[in-house]
Amino acid sequence: IINNDGTMMKIAKSVPLLGNLMKTLDSKWDEAKFNIQTLQGKIEMIFSGFDQAYKSLNTSVDMQKKFLEGIDDNLGKVVAYRDFLTGKIEEFKSKSTETTDEATKLKLDMFIRQVEYFQSNLNVLIGNLDMARKRLLMRLDSASKLSLSMSSSRPIFKTLLSTALIETSSQKALDASMKAINVMGETIDKMSSELT
Repeated sequence: IINNDGTMMKIAKSVPLLGNLMKTLDSKWDEAKFNIQTLQGKIEMIFSGFDQAYKSLNTSVDMQKKFLEGIDDNLGKVVAYRDFLTGKIEEFKSKSTETTDEATKLKLDMFIRQVEYFQSNLNVLIGNLDMARKRLLMRLDSASKLSLSMSSSRPIFKTLLSTALIETSSQKALDASMKAINVMGETIDKMSSELT
């Protein structure tokens, strides 16, 4: 490693032919510098985003589980209420057939139709809740699998990025060395041609 501020470099730059070589080498080294801190900062930002996405996904999974529990609890209550209404409808139908008064029979029949209409709406609600439950189960399964794969892939992802960082910095160092060697060769050629 050559210290640009060092005495040896200053002396080398002051010698006429050697100075051109040193100045050219110095500029090539500056050109080929590799700022690892900047790259590490970018990698940390990538992992920060990865961790935030993972945390957000797990929060979503927890919310979906709670919502699914709520659907299961309410679906059971709605089905129980529909079954209760079925019993009551049968009870009112038997009263309607037993009644001889036409006005009471008409009232019971109208009431039965209204309750049956309400019961048909309950059937639609049960179907919608059941469909929502099935969709939520599929989404929950997908989100859980994604969370599991993100959890296990983080170390692999970090290793790949670290390897890429090492390979990139190594390539930069090789490129800088090749440039320095080329500059040295050109300067030596110039020096030898000037001497001859």
